[in-house]
Amino acid sequence: MTSLAILIGTIIGTILVKFISPSDLGRLDAFSLILLGLIQGVAIGISLGIFQWLGIKSYIPSIYWILATSFGYILANVLPNIWSNFAIYKLGANQIEIAIQSTLITPICYIIFGIIQSRALSKYVKKSWKWIAVPSICWLSLAIWFAPLNILFARILTPSEYGKFAVAIAFLRFISSALVLGIVPSVALCLLRKK
Repeated sequence: MTSLAILIGTIIGTILVKFISPSDLGRLDAFSLILLGLIQGVAIGISLGIFQWLGIKSYIPSIYWILATSFGYILANVLPNIWSNFAIYKLGANQIEIAIQSTLITPICYIIFGIIQSRALSKYVKKSWKWIAVPSICWLSLAIWFAPLNILFARILTPSEYGKFAVAIAFLRFISSALVLGIVPSVALCLLRKK
């Protein structure tokens, strides 16, 4: 469900961005990249919350899971990307420094994501506080993949070239995220005990 949600959310987000800004997506400026990331993040976050809730609603009937997951995903995945694009294009910061800063900002966002989701689970499972670690485990798995990838892009692409490949890079990140964000939480949910 998570993989499907991220795929559908990415498609919806891309369509919305193309509809709102029909200019050539290969020539995006900083604001357009931030807007693209925000719209896609919101579309994916809402889609993720809905699809996951459809899979677990017999165990966790509260629709608060949709809100918690949507907000948590947007916080954990969109905020670091917005910061990266803003810093690269508006502040002229070094891409390697930005990749490192994003890698440091992201775990904090994922811990908050875990706290929000654990609150949604607290009514239905024992020791829901353990869930706080699950998004962080997801982040760690993603960081192992994305840190070298970000450094590679920083070394081979100039800021203008990065803008040309922004959609393809975002798509690669979202598909990779779908696999991790689907498998890790699924296993963790199976390990939790109902109240």
